[in-house]
Amino acid sequence: MNQRRVLPLASREYVWRKALPGLLHAQRSKRRISTNPRSGPTVLNLPDSHAESCRYLALGKTANRTILSPETQDSLVTASADRTPHQQISKVVAPRDAEQSQTLPASMSLVDNHNHILLAKISEMIASAKANNVSELSITEHVSQFRELRESIKFGSLHPSGRIFDNLKEYRDEFGKIDLDTVSKMKINRGLEVDFSPRFEKSIADFVNQERWDILLCSIHEFENGKDIERNARGIVDPDSAHELWRDYVRLQRLALESDFVPFKILAHPVRMSRSSKAVPHELDDLLLDLAQVARRRDKALELNGRDLDYAPELVRRLALACSKADCRVSLGSDAHHPIEVFRNMSIARSLTEEFNLKIDQRDHGQN
Repeated sequence: MNQRRVLPLASREYVWRKALPGLLHAQRSKRRISTNPRSGPTVLNLPDSHAESCRYLALGKTANRTILSPETQDSLVTASADRTPHQQISKVVAPRDAEQSQTLPASMSLVDNHNHILLAKISEMIASAKANNVSELSITEHVSQFRELRESIKFGSLHPSGRIFDNLKEYRDEFGKIDLDTVSKMKINRGLEVDFSPRFEKSIADFVNQERWDILLCSIHEFENGKDIERNARGIVDPDSAHELWRDYVRLQRLALESDFVPFKILAHPVRMSRSSKAVPHELDDLLLDLAQVARRRDKALELNGRDLDYAPELVRRLALACSKADCRVSLGSDAHHPIEVFRNMSIARSLTEEFNLKIDQRDHGQN
């Protein structure tokens, strides 16, 4: 007889810190090793089910609103012999998640402000968004995926593979391929994720400002010396050195918020440095609060990023708390590069906005 470990009754903080990272790790592993060609559509039709399960665990409840107890059958944390963690979670929450997404008030419509098409067709990303009942989808390709900039700027952070757009017209033409019957009532925003660095700020601005955009995200992917923020601190064992890199990363984000180089309204993945180093400085909460206060003063939103919720859910939670204290708007974005990732962890992000009473940025981001 298989023994199943049952999640004990615990506080919300305990569940968030202990159970949530394990569930997300299990889901990431599932995505990486899946080779069944038929599993794609199955996952695609489940509205971010693993994230919804994590949201209920963060609240100390199961999907049917009952409190977790030692008598729980088929624990959400462990899998039985014949079912994966994803299959268990999907079975429990998919019906309720679908029902919830159909009955949300307009103020809680499903929005995903951060998606890419360098590794997928725009039609595939839209189909995935539709399967997740997303009402507004933003395509925000990296500026480093455009040939003109890639050949003129020595970016320190680049995708090693994926589509390179010859020019802005080629990118614009992708949106002309959208089947309006497929989109239905979904709003599609044409945008960019714009790298900020003092060493190439003007070149980026000249390129981006040639056109008007529905939405612009700004992000920091490299330090001023050109080293990638997601790789630069890996292997550093000295905590003081890692802490200095974190401080420099937040400093660059402040510079970006103060800059008017492009008319962006959202700072993307503010805790992405966690991909490089989990050794955060002791004053990180103060640094995040200061960042949120600058964003508030500059009328910008900070992003609760779906990918960061995979790797550093506790830091995203601390970011949400800082935004709450500063009365700073937040934006929700999955940072999807593949159809299966569209709306990734956005249910968790929404639960954070509810818990901390955060204002979700729902302004029209189009340039005036």
